[in-house]
Amino acid sequence: MSRKHKTINDTITVHFGDDHAIGKFYDIVDSRAEKLTADGEGYLVEYCELFGFMTNLIGITEEQLKDKATIISLCNNYICNNYIKDGFI
Repeated sequence: MSRKHKTINDTITVHFGDDHAIGKFYDIVDSRAEKLTADGEGYLVEYCELFGFMTNLIGITEEQLKDKATIISLCNNYICNNYIKDGFI
């Protein structure tokens, strides 16, 4: 298994790699959502080739997983629409 990460901006990190059992995988984490997601770690997307999307709170598609601008936009929209308006952040 190879696991890499790319810091997109101050709050968003993408973990990705290739696992012999589940294939390619992508996890998108936003630190603004750490205290607000069920896992407590801020995972907004968990995707692997074997199972598909296991978590997809931002509504991203497979094709968009590698597009930095789309990731930032969807994460920002999710945070703004779900947390900032409710006074959590």
